Amino acid sequence: LNLAIGYGAEGMISGRDNYVIIPTNGSIIGNNRNRKLLLSLDLDLTKIKTKSNFLKNIFVFFNSIKIPAPTIELTNKRILFHYFYY
Repeated sequence: LNLAIGYGAEGMISGRDNYVIIPTNGSIIGNNRNRKLLLSLDLDLTKIKTKSNFLKNIFVFFNSIKIPAPTIELTNKRILFHYFYY
């Protein structure tokens, strides 16, 4: 069982201001930039010791599939809890 830490962002459409001007019609769209830090649990099945080659292959297969886990999301405005974050 490991602690997984992730960093992400949303709303990074433009490089300078918090709005985007669409060239075709000149309209302005608001842009809410949002950074987030994600904390979750990660299960590494390959660390389970077994002598069975069949079980080792099963663990490697299921370890390559990311299973959604409960996650705490920290943003600059609030703290959210997700039961399944994918």
